[in-house]
Amino acid sequence: MLGETDTADNLPSDHTVMVIVPSDVNGDGKVRIDNVLAIALAFALDDLNYDSSLDVNNDDRIRVDDILIAALGFGQG
Repeated sequence: MLGETDTADNLPSDHTVMVIVPSDVNGDGKVRIDNVLAIALAFALDDLNYDSSLDVNNDDRIRVDDILIAALGFGQG
């Protein structure tokens, strides 16, 4: 961080960070129908197999609003 004086805890890490397009639930860099479908199927299962990657708005539930957010993002990436 700019201006930080306590740098003792700034250690390099061997972790990889993947930055994705919002609603790209499969991590392929694009929001396509398969992303929307995956969220819709999880919604249809009524959260029986909750997958946080399908919870687009991070409210701990897979609902219609997650499908809508993905649909609005369709074509990004």
